[in-house]
Amino acid sequence: MRFVGLLVILMGCCSWSAPPAWAGHTVTPPGLPPGWGASSSKSDIENDTASPVYKLGVGMANALNKGDAQAAAHFVNARALAKRVAEESMYTGAEQQRALVNGYDSRFVQQIFESYCATLQRSHGSAKFMRVVMHAGQPRVLVRLDGGSEGLDYLEFLVDQDDSGEYRAIDWYQLTRGRLASQSLGAMVRLTNDPDQSLLHRLFAMSFNAETVEKLRQVGALEGQGKYAESVALMNQLPPELADSLEVLRLRVADASHAKDDAEYYRALGILARKYGDDPSVAVLLMDYYVKEKQVDKVQTGLTIIENRVGSDGLTNTLRSNFCQQTGAYDQGVAYARKAVELEPDLRRAWVALASGYLLQKNYPQVVATYRTLQTRFGLIFTRKQFESNPRFGPLVQSDAFKKWLPQ
Repeated sequence: MRFVGLLVILMGCCSWSAPPAWAGHTVTPPGLPPGWGASSSKSDIENDTASPVYKLGVGMANALNKGDAQAAAHFVNARALAKRVAEESMYTGAEQQRALVNGYDSRFVQQIFESYCATLQRSHGSAKFMRVVMHAGQPRVLVRLDGGSEGLDYLEFLVDQDDSGEYRAIDWYQLTRGRLASQSLGAMVRLTNDPDQSLLHRLFAMSFNAETVEKLRQVGALEGQGKYAESVALMNQLPPELADSLEVLRLRVADASHAKDDAEYYRALGILARKYGDDPSVAVLLMDYYVKEKQVDKVQTGLTIIENRVGSDGLTNTLRSNFCQQTGAYDQGVAYARKAVELEPDLRRAWVALASGYLLQKNYPQVVATYRTLQTRFGLIFTRKQFESNPRFGPLVQSDAFKKWLPQ
């Protein structure tokens, strides 16, 4: 038994969510270079820097920032991950689980990280090792992926020693999915790769005909070919009890995002919100929908769920600032942005959010002071013509503070 379609399913289950529409809602100064929003990859969290687990986190982030998927994959024990996937696959027989593990392709982890690296490179983003945390007595390495306009995610790698005594990741919790990669994979590998009547009955407490089982196989095949729009269309033909199940809805949202089908993306999110909105595991995934529907309390709840899991950092406070600016809460937006730059002074988008907040407050001396910081800290270059060409900066250009900064 091979991991047929496993890589594509894993990328669908473990890829980043589309960024919330408000994630970049700041008045961006002109002339910013690619990657202006990315943070430094240097960790500012105190840990035992000599520990092998800490070094794993540093190495993982460095490899991702260099675009070296092979080096990043080395930090993962692929066979241990395959065993965990098999345990979650709903194959009840030991022989079936062993066959699944023995059929794994050792390259699949590297190809997952190639996808992560491609996103970071395309968006001029960065990975940042945040810290080592203990969860249920087991060390976990927290890495943040900041892809700017491509979205963001937090990966919490479970770490254990392999047979040689080396510490390596055996699984990871992905914040935007609300669960472990092995859990995301387990059911989906079986559901789209080897569905049968007994599996569907165990999953959904009802029986489906042979035509439905065949459509699930076709979904797996379409994903393997990168035909995400066709996959979404086929999933929409499934019986509602199956199409609107939590597992399939997650896949519908991911495939609609890959297909850049906004209408289907938000339609699937709407169903997800109505049926599973109280499930904490989908809270982050639903934030984009809640912003579109202007459900302010739901957005704030989603951000709180992020911080409850990974802690308050520069990026979460920047997101809060952006949302406040969009909803007209300018004073609160500035407060969050100030906290963001205090927590992570090397996070450029936090400084941009702060400047944007001051601009919306019409506090032009502070706008200029913040742009000066962007110049000195990040080496950015601003010219008067850049601001004059954008009507949004008209009142700023006319202010005394701006004239002193960039005179005619």
